[in-house]
Amino acid sequence: MFFTISKDFEKLLQKYEEKIKRGFLRLIILRLFFEQVQNREYMGYHGWAIKQKIIKMSDGRWDPSSGSIYPILKEFSKDGLIEKQNNNQDDKIVYKITDLGQRMYSQLENISPLVKSHRDDFSRRVPEEFLKKGFANAQEHRSLEELEIMKERFEIFVKVLDEMINNKKDL
Repeated sequence: MFFTISKDFEKLLQKYEEKIKRGFLRLIILRLFFEQVQNREYMGYHGWAIKQKIIKMSDGRWDPSSGSIYPILKEFSKDGLIEKQNNNQDDKIVYKITDLGQRMYSQLENISPLVKSHRDDFSRRVPEEFLKKGFANAQEHRSLEELEIMKERFEIFVKVLDEMINNKKDL
């Protein structure tokens, strides 16, 4: 698939920006492919491996359905972000990220303050409204009890950070 660099890329970028704002699964899947290239691993992924990787990354708290993963792989393939590799021994379709997919991920990774970039760190300032919206969207499925527990943990986290900041100021 050939793209006119500016118009077609910008149109595709706008499409995925809107989709990423509604859910992080696309960004996470694209990131998995992107990280393989960054780590000089070129074996690609098939749908089941992506599912297992997400389960492991989330310590078992998130088990995305195959019905959500495979349509995303099909969409990415259609848009030229990933491409099929030769079938492996298990006759599973294995995909790898394309140059366009790498470029797309590099543009999209900054949309989510909850997905830590490979070149991001906490010294980077992120607008408060952006953080609020991203966090609220990612946590809206939680029950009241879960949110209260999360709040207690964050309050402890803030106390620890305050102590660390005060200790650094004393040096």
